[in-house]
Amino acid sequence: MHNKTNRYMKIATAALIIFCSTSVYAYQVKNTSNGSEVRWNTNNVKIVLDHSLSSIGPFEDVQNVIISAFYEWVDVADLPVEFEFSTGDCASIGYQPVGENENCVTADSDIFEESHAAARSFVSYDDSTGNIKDADIVIKSGHSNWSVGEQEGRLDLKSAVLHEVGHVLGLAHTDVEEAVMIPEISSEIKINNLYNDDISGAQALYEDMEPFKNVSCSSTNIGTSNQIPFFILGIVLLTLFRKTQKRSI
Repeated sequence: MHNKTNRYMKIATAALIIFCSTSVYAYQVKNTSNGSEVRWNTNNVKIVLDHSLSSIGPFEDVQNVIISAFYEWVDVADLPVEFEFSTGDCASIGYQPVGENENCVTADSDIFEESHAAARSFVSYDDSTGNIKDADIVIKSGHSNWSVGEQEGRLDLKSAVLHEVGHVLGLAHTDVEEAVMIPEISSEIKINNLYNDDISGAQALYEDMEPFKNVSCSSTNIGTSNQIPFFILGIVLLTLFRKTQKRSI
């Protein structure tokens, strides 16, 4: 009977390994012309929060939303990159949305004249290695556009910033509707938490960068795509265990 118990446990372990290793994700990453993945190659990235963000809402509230969006990626996906924030005037330090200068989060309207986007990210990187040199986020200015709190009928600021931070990390768009990295976010959509697909993409980008706390099969309760299969797997394991116990008696 001991051998049968071992056999059941081996089958259950194999099933768990197969499930974890065959999970299908739709995330996409940015690549250089030679196929290198675009990502940060440093553990500390300094970000300047520009005073122009006060055109979106109360500066302190806007600042807190932006910082929480960055931390969401770092903490939930357990990334080896830390972001350090300061406030200032990006224009006075030679900031431009394209090119290597300062990493800034600013508010502007001119850059959106020919675009329907409400927020944009600009990432400059070394084409041979994919190492990011500079990354900026520009948010369309105007109080009427954004919900910094719970205003109805406006674009949710955290949802938009979470999306742009994903680009700043090196992620492209996904086809998973529940994910932060979907191509478009409307005023009806509010996504304040990362989904399994987002986390898997970020971890895949930074898994070989030190220090990285490796997560082989995440149990973080963020999405729903893996909850039902795990529930079914749990029932199967429990049934096998009970059968084994009855036979041993």
